Amino acid sequence: KDYLNTPDYHVILDCPWETPDDVVDTLRLIWKLPKPYNLLPSSLVFYPGTAFYERAHAEGVLTDDFAEVYRKHFTTPHGNYVNFLFWLSIFNSFPKGVIEAMASKPLLDTLSREEFNKLFELLYRAGENGRRVGRVAKYAAAGKFFNLHNLKNIRKIAGYWK
Repeated sequence: KDYLNTPDYHVILDCPWETPDDVVDTLRLIWKLPKPYNLLPSSLVFYPGTAFYERAHAEGVLTDDFAEVYRKHFTTPHGNYVNFLFWLSIFNSFPKGVIEAMASKPLLDTLSREEFNKLFELLYRAGENGRRVGRVAKYAAAGKFFNLHNLKNIRKIAGYWK
């Protein structure tokens, strides 16, 4: 795979002013892009001094600056259905038709309800840990033990890093 010529698309998720339908519209745009590509979803962080930060405070979106701003990991989107669909879209080989079917209006309306968030957070974390194990195994099989990224992945799996 030619990593130097593979484009990266960074997408910010978890905007409280977007609906699940808005996020699926972004997914539909991404699905039209030629493969291969790297999809890098991140979680919106409200940085102090920005208009988003002020708006989030004024509207009660932010309730705990320490947890929701200063300690928030932008690399870990919230556990919810549309973010799970984004995660599935990371894999260029995963059939986009399956994700499109999962993004149908009836499923989106049903599975985007808050009571399902813990389930999709669990699926996301389990999938990410499986992906990390796969990477470590791939590098180990290739004899690339010098790769520090492997050590980071092993520590994440072991729970040392979040």
